Amino acid sequence: MMRLNKAVLYSLLVGVLLGVSAGCIAAIPHAVTSVVQIKVNFYDLQAPDLNTLAAQIRQLGPKEPSGRRVTGSARYQLRWLFDLKQAPGQCLVKGGEVITEIQVTLPNWEESDAVSQQEQRLWQRYLEASGEYEEQHKWIVLDAAAQIAKSFDNLSRNDSCAQLRQQADAIGYRQLHLAAQKMRVFRERSERGAKLGLSWPVTGS
Repeated sequence: MMRLNKAVLYSLLVGVLLGVSAGCIAAIPHAVTSVVQIKVNFYDLQAPDLNTLAAQIRQLGPKEPSGRRVTGSARYQLRWLFDLKQAPGQCLVKGGEVITEIQVTLPNWEESDAVSQQEQRLWQRYLEASGEYEEQHKWIVLDAAAQIAKSFDNLSRNDSCAQLRQQADAIGYRQLHLAAQKMRVFRERSERGAKLGLSWPVTGS
């Protein structure tokens, strides 16, 4: 039987999160670079079957802002940094970074090799649906990062570094707002992933 260990879980979800993001980064103008940082945490589950596993997830799974426990989570944060230098009569932009931080929390079902093949298939299908669901979020976030970097690279020159930074912040926050809207629409249309097969308890054959 196949054991869904940490390495498998990592490749199922984190690999999806990274995807072909390098292609997006390469398209960003060189004056402003983009950085993706990923941190992965695992929490262990010890259960002889899926029913017991569900009960443990309700106790140990990561919490949503509402307090509800979920199987796994991926949290995204975008921030930007500038290297500015105030010169007489002008602000010099020496460089900048748009940083995408992703924090992933995944389950590690330690007894998965001892359950039936059917339960293993159901669990793997559920994890794959989780990866597909998060992939859509990933593209929304990476697109926002690319748009921020592109807009920053085309900022109009300004005599004041303080004013230039205000312009950059306005652009960044607008893209964050647009990304949040896109995520809400996707979640509603996918019924929080249910249409992709992301439902609990897992069912099928």
